[in-house]
Amino acid sequence: MARKRTGKPVGRKPKGPFKDNKAQINGRVPERLKALIKEAADRNGHSFSQEMALRLEHSFTYLNFEESEFGSPQNFAVCRLIGMMMRNYHAFDGDEFWDDAEMHAELTDAVATILVAFGPNGGIPEPKPDETRGQRRGRSRLQQLLQNRMFSDPEELDGRVLHQSADEYSLVEIWEGLGQLASKLEVKK
Repeated sequence: MARKRTGKPVGRKPKGPFKDNKAQINGRVPERLKALIKEAADRNGHSFSQEMALRLEHSFTYLNFEESEFGSPQNFAVCRLIGMMMRNYHAFDGDEFWDDAEMHAELTDAVATILVAFGPNGGIPEPKPDETRGQRRGRSRLQQLLQNRMFSDPEELDGRVLHQSADEYSLVEIWEGLGQLASKLEVKK
């Protein structure tokens, strides 16, 4: 931004990795998002503009992340689904699943169930009387993915609009990332 009278820029010149930042962006975001960016900028020692630029840059590198790190969008989508499973285990038990043999075996069964569902025979496995808790949890995560493969219309409860949860958004993104692999979940075993 330049001053009307003198034409000179307002504010100090950017330094370091931000020295070439000259373009301006105007847009509207929710107050909550603005507050989060401001909080992160203060915590990281950046200006609001610097923090916003870094986060925008990250969003574009994140989109390319799937190809460079995982080989394909499909691999990335499956890994995200497995990551969600691991996050749920962590939420309830912390990092115990790395040290507790029984819990680790349960997580291994859950991950294996997810991987098998996208394998050559594909499909969400039918429940079995002798299935492990991990197999049941893996199957449940796959069913949740299948049920939440597209955004649903917002629901209203007591006059308040209920927005999708972060997991619901992630599940839609994962479904889209699966590409042709998604059709394997619709196969009946």
